[in-house]
Amino acid sequence: MTKIVLKNVSKKYNLRQSPTSERVKEATFFAVKAINLTLDPEAITVILGPSGCGKTTLLRLIMGLEAVSSGEIVAPGMKFGLNFQEPRLMEWLTIYQNVIFSKAHGSVADPKADHLLEMVGLTPFKHAYPHQLSGGMKSRTALIRTLFYGADYLLMDEPFAALDYFTRRHIQDDLLALYHEEKVGMLFVTHSIDEALRLADRILIMNEGQLYNDLIVNSPQRDLLSEAMIALKKEIIEDLNQIDQQNKEKNKK
Repeated sequence: MTKIVLKNVSKKYNLRQSPTSERVKEATFFAVKAINLTLDPEAITVILGPSGCGKTTLLRLIMGLEAVSSGEIVAPGMKFGLNFQEPRLMEWLTIYQNVIFSKAHGSVADPKADHLLEMVGLTPFKHAYPHQLSGGMKSRTALIRTLFYGADYLLMDEPFAALDYFTRRHIQDDLLALYHEEKVGMLFVTHSIDEALRLADRILIMNEGQLYNDLIVNSPQRDLLSEAMIALKKEIIEDLNQIDQQNKEKNKK
């Protein structure tokens, strides 16, 4: 399958600052700056970094929701699916109707939809409406809706951030099971180091719109208590602490 290649990709915004005098100042802000990156379409890549470092902007650029200011994103024939922080289900449709909405005839039963619902334990709730479900169930519905749509690659913007610890663990298990069965890779944004370690084949750390570190996860079993994973977690924490210290010092100037 074709790799996703980002060639010197930047995204800048021209901001009008509050005037300190009679003249309004113009400022340029780079949300993403000179990113060179190749993504494996069959792997899970996770992005970590402080708020405002460009994680979500990078996803939006790959999805095509925003245009790059410079550089190029090459992904010929790739069909992307995006999951947001909120499930964004249609409240007037049942769970089943939400899942199959991308089909031309959205009320027709579909074996793939039935299978995906069964995989995440939602078959008993297929005729329920979103307001009747828990947060975890809504997140599962949003996930399998994207898979049913037939995306080749998933872009995940902190989709489990609002869930409690136990629900989050269970849906991570569901995500990994779906990943192995559907053979679909993803770029997953999170603020949770443990979530990154549990899901990722590769972890990218970002700061101020740039790549700060690029780490490979050598633990197929994703055992967070293994020596390799503990060492990797320590390295990530050290990187994030350094980033935090650098940003604090910069803000003082």
